[in-house]
Order: sequence, then C-alpha cells, then structure tokens
Amino acid sequence: MAATERQHARVDGAQEPVQWESCSPREQLDVSLTFLLFGMSMLAPFNTLVTASEYFRDAFSTSPALASGFNSGLMFVYNAASVLFSVLATLSGGRKGLDIPRRIQGALQLLIGTSVFVIGTVLLRPSEGVRFPYAYFALLLVIACVYAAGVSYFQNAAMGMAAKLGVRGKFVALVFSGQGIQGVLVSAVNLVSVWLASGSGEQDPPNVAADKNRQVTLLLFVSTLALLAVTYVLLLRTQKGRFITAHGRPDAAEVASSGAESQTFDRQAWDTIVRVQKAILPWSFTILYVFAITLAVYPSLTSLVRTVHGASSPLQNASLFVGIGFLAFNGADLLGRHLPGLSSALVLRRGALLVASALARTLLIPALLACNLVWPGSPSASRAGWRLPDSAFFALLVVLGVTNGWLATSTMMTGPEVASTAHMLRSERLPTHEPTDGAEDEQQLLGADGSTGQSHDSAVAAMLLSFELVLGLTVGSLGGFALLAIA
Repeated sequence: MAATERQHARVDGAQEPVQWESCSPREQLDVSLTFLLFGMSMLAPFNTLVTASEYFRDAFSTSPALASGFNSGLMFVYNAASVLFSVLATLSGGRKGLDIPRRIQGALQLLIGTSVFVIGTVLLRPSEGVRFPYAYFALLLVIACVYAAGVSYFQNAAMGMAAKLGVRGKFVALVFSGQGIQGVLVSAVNLVSVWLASGSGEQDPPNVAADKNRQVTLLLFVSTLALLAVTYVLLLRTQKGRFITAHGRPDAAEVASSGAESQTFDRQAWDTIVRVQKAILPWSFTILYVFAITLAVYPSLTSLVRTVHGASSPLQNASLFVGIGFLAFNGADLLGRHLPGLSSALVLRRGALLVASALARTLLIPALLACNLVWPGSPSASRAGWRLPDSAFFALLVVLGVTNGWLATSTMMTGPEVASTAHMLRSERLPTHEPTDGAEDEQQLLGADGSTGQSHDSAVAAMLLSFELVLGLTVGSLGGFALLAIA
C-alpha cells in the first residue's frame, strides 16, 4: 500500500484516516476528472501554437524568410525554454513544505492570462500580413517562452501531486491518458479539416484563405482558454476536499522542517534530489530515451513518408496521408497509455526491463527509414529501390505509439513507487533514539515517521521524471534534424 494512503489528516481536530476508498463517489469523480484535465491542459497550449502555423505564416507574408523558418524557430525556443523552466521547477520542487496545489494554481493562472492576451492579438490583428514582421516574430517568441514557463511548472507540479497522492499510480495514469486524449483530438480535427479541404476541389483566394485561418486560430485559442479555465475551476473545488487536503497539501511538520515557505532552494532540497535521482536512475533513462526516440522520428521523419500506390489512390493526397499517420500514432499512443490501467500485470516495474524495452525501440529508426520517404519538391520517392508498403508503415506507427504510451506510463507510475520504497528502507536503517553525527540530519530529511518523507520522495521522483521527459523531447527534436541530414 502506498505510504500516502497510511497518512492521517486532521478533521475537526481529530486524527482520522482519509483513504481513497472512503471518499464519496462525487469526490472521487472530481479528483479523477481533475487529473485527466491536467493531462489535456498540459499539451493544449503547445498543440494550439503548432496547429495555428498557417495563421502565423499569413502574418509573415511580407517576409519570405520568416514565412518559411518561423515555425522551426518557434519550436526551438519553446523547447529550450521548457528545459530551462523545468530545471527551475524541479530544483524548487525538491524542498519539503511546498504547496503543490498552489503552484499548479499559479501556473494555470499564467497560462490563462497568456491565452487571453493571445486571443486579443488575434482579434486586433488583420488577416493579412503585418507591417513589422520581425517585431511580430519577437512577440511570438515571448508568447512561446511564457507558455513554456507555465506548462513546465504546471506539468512538474501536477506529476508530483499525482505521485504524492499514491493510489497505485492511478492519478499518474490519468494525467497521461489526458495527454493521449488531447493528441487524438488534435489529430482528428486536423484530419477532418484536411478531408473537407481536399473534397472541395477548389482553392480559396489568398484573402479568403487568410480569413479562414484567422477564424480557425481564434476558435483554437478560445477552446484552449475554455479548457484551462475549466481545469482551474475544478482544481479550486477539489483542493478543498478531504482527500487532497489530507494527502496533497503540506502539513505543519513539513512546513516547519522546510524553513521559510518563500525559500526556493536549499541544501536539503538538493540532497533529496540527488538521493532520489540515484534511486530511480533506470526509470530516468527510460523516460528520456523513450521520448528521444519518438521525437527523433515523429513527426519530422514520418511526415515525409508517402504512399507507394499510384496516382489513382486517394492516399496520393499528401496532407491526407500524413493526417492518417498522425491519427494512427496518437490513437496507438492513447491505447498504450491505457494498458497499465487495465491490469497490474501490464505495468512494467523492473528497471532492467524498462531500459531494455526502451533500447529496443531504436530498431524503429532504420525500419522507418526503409519506408517511402519523399522530400519536399520531389514528385516521387527520393531514392530508388524497394520500399516498405503502406501497411508496414502504419504498423510501425502503431508500434511506435503503443510502446511510447505504455513505457512512459509504466515508468511514471513505478518510478515514484521505487523512490518511496527506497526511502522506507533507508529510514528503517537509521537510529530511532539519540542520533549522532549525520543521523540527525538524515532523519530530518527522511521525516519523523517515514510516511511524510515517503510521499515527498514520490513527489520529487515524479518531478525529476517530468523534467527528464522534457529533456527527452528536446534531445529527440535535435535528433530529428540529424536523421534528416543523413537520411
């Protein structure tokens, strides 16, 4: 049983156990839905920026250089800022006494405020190109950095809170499921849009197309704002409940041991981070490598694959073929994220097995390179010779997606449990009376009875894994550029 499930909370001045099973169905539904929305909200800002690329490209119609390269620059700045802010969030999250729900609340406020600002810029900016494209590009970079900061702190704290609540990784799985659902929704909307556009057989004049892009972008950002607002309101309600109050917020002992609440980093926080990182090293490698491999090939490489069939095939439409591929990957990824929740037997727990499975995914790179890659501007396959059929390509996308979701969710579910177990074993070895030398400091780090320290170590482990996930995404993006250069 998770350590947090053995904790007690003060209710009306008395010590009363607050178990997940003892919560009302309404509270269970609210908490579960909150974490599901957490996962969806984490990806919504980034997905919106990516999906609105045609609207931003219209803004740079007066600058061909920016029109062709702004997207790469925007994504690079977003990823770099995400790594930086994830480091800061992880370091500050290592101290005890951190009010994680309050940090999530602050991050959501930042994301909501930024979304309101962006909606304002869409309403005020005309559909045609802007007069000062480089100034507008600088504004986009600032927006990307602010979004990255909010998402980094949000994701780091939400994963820490999910791990701290315990319940056998239930809430971690819900966060990852929410991310998968968001990915499927975005892919489905994109595919429907492409299908409708291809079915019309007519191309809109530039001014009409720009106006449509503006309307779609406005709808995207309004939808993102609505999602963030609903998540925020639900968080305000759930954090007042018995379960979150008992397990998700710091108690008086934690606040007292951490010193001043305004302190963001100290020696104890660093010692905790180092100790937990050593305990979960195989899990850290797994989450980093899984996303590095995924981002190295998806979407940079997979978006270049085209059908091997002739001109009579409806899949000859490149946008339609790529859209189906996106939906196949995201659907498989969602399935993989759900597998650990179907049965405990499907949860990969051993560090060696996770590492081996992550390394095995490297074989997907040469397999996808053997598909029908077509470079921009080329009417047919860029290289002669036998290429894998379409069915094999989509099968590889399904394998890529299922293994990505399955390994990532298993890692995030079990890594915090490993940190909690390591803490318990370490606490049992320390003297309980008259500590000497460094034992007293160790007991302060571990917690008086071990249970508080266990839940704290679980939260720190989740924050570290969240950071390494972001680092894996960044490494994978750079790896994608390298693959395109040598392919």
